[in-house]
Amino acid sequence: MVEINPYQAPSTLPVEHETGSGVVVTPELLRVAAGLRYINHGINSVILSFIGGPALILVFQFTQFPAFAIIGILMGIGILGGLACIWVGHLVCTAAPEQSRAKGLITAALILQSIGIFGILASFITPAFGINGGPIPIILVSTSWLMLIAWVASFFLTAGFLKRINQFIDNEDLTRAGRSTIQWMITIAVGYPCMIIFTRVARTTGNIAAQGSLLTITTIAAVALFVLTIVAFAKFTGLITRTSRTITRMAALEG
Repeated sequence: MVEINPYQAPSTLPVEHETGSGVVVTPELLRVAAGLRYINHGINSVILSFIGGPALILVFQFTQFPAFAIIGILMGIGILGGLACIWVGHLVCTAAPEQSRAKGLITAALILQSIGIFGILASFITPAFGINGGPIPIILVSTSWLMLIAWVASFFLTAGFLKRINQFIDNEDLTRAGRSTIQWMITIAVGYPCMIIFTRVARTTGNIAAQGSLLTITTIAAVALFVLTIVAFAKFTGLITRTSRTITRMAALEG
């Protein structure tokens, strides 16, 4: 018969199915969780600003200058503030443990987002100072596609970062979710250029009837691709939230 010592401290060993086979939550992982929360708040701010501003204008018919201008300013603050929050979140996530092999991915994403944010700020600042000609606007126009690619690539790298972090904490469900998210993002990244090429080919078709049919197919494909984009984005943001909450829960269980 085994005697139980009533004065013995309770076991603090991590629960395997919650903590990923006894992975210890380090301060670096807690900073990753905090950084992911910043990213999530920033994304929510950008989305709310993009949707909320036009919705207020349409619902309340704010077409007069003062109200319209105020909403525009609030939208700008919400979007720029959200982008800054996303950038700060990536910066905080660079504290990821070296053993996770994820630090390089999030650092590269941070660099690409810095390029994208610089382009956005420059596009706001140069007209405000009356710089409508000269080298800066020309560079902005010529590199606008590069800035878009930089933002898209940064999200790819962030998804890869999330997958590696979840591999490090040995959470198989979130690791699979990370792989699935990356696959969805690749599908969409390939789909949009294909749709643009197909649309241009359809418009150059000499047969009017064939051109109409091809453009109809392109429109349906564009709508389907837009829906897939929303689903992929929801999976991406959901993965950010679930990863942050999992790390926080692991720390609570260990405490």
